[in-house]
Amino acid sequence: MKHITLKIELKTDKFKLTGPLPEEINAGNQFYGEDFAKWICKALSYWNLDYLDEDWGWYVYSVRGHGPKDETNESCIYAYPDERQVNDEGQWMLVIHRRFKVP
Repeated sequence: MKHITLKIELKTDKFKLTGPLPEEINAGNQFYGEDFAKWICKALSYWNLDYLDEDWGWYVYSVRGHGPKDETNESCIYAYPDERQVNDEGQWMLVIHRRFKVP
């Protein structure tokens, strides 16, 4: 299988970087990014994506059985909030990984 990986770093206030987070998410590691993961799933609806919390951040992935069988799509979402964060503007990293079979 061939693959393509794209790493994007961006600064935005569109997604939550302040306020409390549920204790049960991200194996208790308390990472922001669920709203970003939901947005990616909606924005790339053609890829038939879903998301889940991981102990390192948020994982967005192709839903098995709903996309092309010779292709997988994954995104990893990380946030870098400042310790003194007072608003939702901050640094994010999005890693998009696509694997596909070449005929």
